[in-house]
Amino acid sequence: MICRDIPSYFSPGYSTLVMYVSNVGEINSTVFRSSSLASVTRLRIDGAGVTGIAEGAFGSFQNLTSASLEKNAIREIKSNWFGRPAVLRELSLSENQIEVVNESSLDGLINLTKLRLSKNRIRAIDPNSFRSHTNLAELDLSENRMTRVLPQFLRSLRSTRIRLDGNPWDCSCGAEDFVAALKELQSRSLLDRQMEVTCESPPFLRGRPVWNVSVCTTLPTPGPPSVSQSDQPKPTDALVTVPASSGTSGSANFLETFLIISLKK
Repeated sequence: MICRDIPSYFSPGYSTLVMYVSNVGEINSTVFRSSSLASVTRLRIDGAGVTGIAEGAFGSFQNLTSASLEKNAIREIKSNWFGRPAVLRELSLSENQIEVVNESSLDGLINLTKLRLSKNRIRAIDPNSFRSHTNLAELDLSENRMTRVLPQFLRSLRSTRIRLDGNPWDCSCGAEDFVAALKELQSRSLLDRQMEVTCESPPFLRGRPVWNVSVCTTLPTPGPPSVSQSDQPKPTDALVTVPASSGTSGSANFLETFLIISLKK
């Protein structure tokens, strides 16, 4: 069924519902209330100006396996939109305004196999968000605003292929656990477009694959200067970055050293 406005009556027997509407605003809990929608397995409401979805708004879709709500203005994910969230297999919310994936965002959506959240504004993901999603095969988080994620989140994705490209990743010191977790995904061939998952900062690592940067270490603080050195600038802090192997079979090992020395007169 293809609709160019939201009808007051839905005919029974359809398996797919595509809505070509605009300026919808919030989808309330009654607009799709109809027993005729129980047969629908695929729902698409893309580019419709949806700003919010009320609890139970899709409750009549008792057999819904695929939902696409791309190119809207949705700010959060809630599993209580759906009457039977465990039935849903594919959910696409790309190009919305989602900023955070919290621990309860995906509760009940335990049988998802594909989740697309690209081109949102996501800056944070709770490490327990995906703890129950053992069937998730594809997760797209590309082109968001994340600078780091906790390694617990990445390690909870046991067999999920994930896209993380297009985020402004911070590879400065303190990111060691995140880099190590990302390297594990890359080594298991679960990181899609791996060469595009690159550092945005610090500037001297910009463009380098995140999984191929090193651990930062602090150089020992130099001892007291001698009399002859007292008028000379002396190093106080230094960071050394030693890139790891790219992980490609047969590639030569290499070392590069970047030395940043702050001088104090």
